[in-house]
Amino acid sequence: MSNTELEQKHFNALRLKYQQGDQYKKSTSDKFLYMILRKVDLGIHVTDIELQWLEKNELFKTIEIINLYQYQIEDNQRLESEFLELRNKYNIPKDLEISTSSPIYSILYKLSSDLTVTNVELKLLTQHGCTETVNLIQHINDFLNLKQKYKVNNNTSRLPTEPLYTILKKLQSRNQLSESESQWLLKSGLKEAQDIYQQRENERIATSEFAQLKSKYQLESYPDKAITSRLYPILKSINDGKALNSEDLKWLQSKKMHTLVQLDQDLKNKNLFSKLKEQYKATTHRDIEVFGELFKVLVKIAFCDSSTSSLSIEIALLPEQFKCDLSEQDIKWLTNEGLIESANIAQQVHFKFLKSKYQIIDQLPVDPFYEIMLKIEREERLDPKQAVQIFGEDRLSKQGKLAIAHYRLEAIFYEKEYQRTGNRWNLPSASSNWRKADKPHKL
Repeated sequence: MSNTELEQKHFNALRLKYQQGDQYKKSTSDKFLYMILRKVDLGIHVTDIELQWLEKNELFKTIEIINLYQYQIEDNQRLESEFLELRNKYNIPKDLEISTSSPIYSILYKLSSDLTVTNVELKLLTQHGCTETVNLIQHINDFLNLKQKYKVNNNTSRLPTEPLYTILKKLQSRNQLSESESQWLLKSGLKEAQDIYQQRENERIATSEFAQLKSKYQLESYPDKAITSRLYPILKSINDGKALNSEDLKWLQSKKMHTLVQLDQDLKNKNLFSKLKEQYKATTHRDIEVFGELFKVLVKIAFCDSSTSSLSIEIALLPEQFKCDLSEQDIKWLTNEGLIESANIAQQVHFKFLKSKYQIIDQLPVDPFYEIMLKIEREERLDPKQAVQIFGEDRLSKQGKLAIAHYRLEAIFYEKEYQRTGNRWNLPSASSNWRKADKPHKL
C-alpha cells in the first residue's frame, strides 16, 4: 500500500475519531484539517487560528471532542499539581518520594473530600514516616468532634489552624478566650457556641468572685468552692450591702459563722440608721456612727411614733436598751445640734405619744397641753391657773390619767409641805388629792 493510500486511510480514521458522519465535505482544505487532527492525536496544542477555522466550517462536534481530548492530555499535569498542593497542606515530608499512584495521595484526597481516614490508613502514613500528617489528622478529627459537640457543624472549617479550633478547645478546657478570640466568636454568628462561652465565662467570673469573697471575709478554710454553694449568695449579699433573710441567718448559725451574722446585723443597723435619718430629716448631721447619740435619739422617736410600722421589725431586733421612750431632753438635744426640723417632728411624735400614754383621745391643741404634760413628766406641779384651765373648765376628765397624775403630784407636794413646816392644814389637802388620785390607802 502506497504512502498516499496510507495517508488517506489515516485521515479517514482521524475524521471518524474527531467528527460525525458527513458533517464535513471534502475540499481543498482537507490538508489543513488533516494537519489539525494529526496535532490533536499527537497531543500537540491546537492554536486559536485552527480553532477559528473549525468554527467557520461548523465542525462544532470536532471542536468539542478536541477540547475534551486536550483536557485529558493535560490532566496528568493538573493531578500532579493537586498532589503537590495536598502534600504541602497535610505536612507530607518534602524528602519523601512517592509516585502519583501511591495510596498516600488517595488518603490525602479523602481528607480534602471530608471523608474519614481509617486506622489502617493512619498506620500506612506512619509507616511512610508521615508523623506530622498523622498528628494533623488527629487534630482534624478532634476539631470535627468539637464542632459536633458545640453545634457548629454548619461551619466548613476543618484545619486546626482555623481560629475556631483554638476557641472550641478553650471552651472544652474552660479556659478564658483572648479579646480577639472573643470578638471573633461574637462576629461569627455561632450562637450556640457564643451562649456556651458566655455561660462558662459567667461561671468563671463567679468562681473567682466566690474565692475573693471567701478571702475577704476570712473563710478560705470553708471547703465548698462551687458557686452553687449557699455561702456564695450570702457573701454577695453582705458585700453588696443587702440584708440576709431569716433562713440564711439560721444556716450561718448552724455553720457557726457568727462573724457573718454580726456583719449582717451591723449592716441592718446601718441601713436602719439611714432610713431613720431620712424619715426624720437628719441627713445633714455629721454623726454617722451606728449606736451614736443621733442614732439613739432617732430610734426613740421611731419607737414612740405610731406611724413607723415599716420600721418596727428592724427596731425590734435592736438591743433592749435602745427601746425606750422619747424624752424632752432628746428634743432639746436635737435643737442644740441644729436639727430644728427633726426636733419639730420629734415634738409632734412626743405630743402624740404623751396623749396616748395618758389615754387622751380628744383633738387637743399642742398649746397649752403639751407643756402641761411635760410638767407632769418632769414631776412638776401645775400652775393653779393651768390646773383650772384644763380640769376646772372640764377640758379634760377629772378621772383621766393626766388628772390622776396631777392629783398625785399635788398630794406629794402637800405631804412634803407638812413635813417641812409641820402645818397640819396641809394634811387635809394631801388626803383630798390622794383620793382624787385614786390612792386612798395613802391617807
